[in-house]
Amino acid sequence: MPELKKTQKVCEGVTSLHCAGDSLYVGSVDDSIQMLDVDLTQKIRAKMPMGTISLKANHEVLAVNSFENTLRVFDRDTLVELATIEEKPCETWRVEFSQTRPVIFTGGQNGQLKGYSYATGEQVLGLRVFAESHFVTALRMGIDDRLFVGTSGGSIARISGDFSEKQEIKGNFTKAIKALAFGPDPSKLLVGGDDCRVHLLDLEKEKVLSSRPFEGHSDFVTDVLAFPDRQLFVSSSADCTAKLWDPRDGRARDLLPDRQRRVWSLAFFEREKTLALGCDSGEISLLSIQ
Repeated sequence: MPELKKTQKVCEGVTSLHCAGDSLYVGSVDDSIQMLDVDLTQKIRAKMPMGTISLKANHEVLAVNSFENTLRVFDRDTLVELATIEEKPCETWRVEFSQTRPVIFTGGQNGQLKGYSYATGEQVLGLRVFAESHFVTALRMGIDDRLFVGTSGGSIARISGDFSEKQEIKGNFTKAIKALAFGPDPSKLLVGGDDCRVHLLDLEKEKVLSSRPFEGHSDFVTDVLAFPDRQLFVSSSADCTAKLWDPRDGRARDLLPDRQRRVWSLAFFEREKTLALGCDSGEISLLSIQ
């Protein structure tokens, strides 16, 4: 049974969370980003000219997409800014890292993917993945440096890390894809979006595994997260709920019974087995997942 450990207001509105080691990185509608520890004590706060759309850290740096259409790169340990990359006029929505090279991938409004060297700030890759009318709304790195891309039109594609190969994945999705996540099995992809459901996609067979999608949300799915050492996964939604799912029987357990805050982002402290839920109220809730 998940146990609520703590709820604390840390900003005016959380937009993105990411765990790396014992640090929780927080993007918000405020003009700042934060690095917190496992009990939500602030370690470092860094100024941002405008609010954060999304952020992601690797072993070296933190990449942040902002509402001013820039990609900013920070030292992961100190939050000292290392580079600012102008993305105008293409607003970026999501960010992801290459597994093999010092490259940050971004996706934005016009169906394009770009790759930037975070060592130099220069663009090194570019590809129009979908039609201009489709926004890139979800990115997730898979094995072998293959990038999975979801769009506002309900399409999913698998792109090689050097952008030389593109394969569209058939999943019969009709609405925008908002979140992608891998569980312990890298051949299974969780997909959440505007149809208010979570789907489990078999990448080898290119089909949705479950005879029925995981249903229970009444508004669009904002994020999905699978635990690395177990079969369970979590989804959050604009309906002010977060649900813990067991895909073996399709059952879900509500994690926020009060239903007073929209949960925009999920993150997991693996060592502490603690789930973090970032809400539009500016609060973060920590739950023990044993």
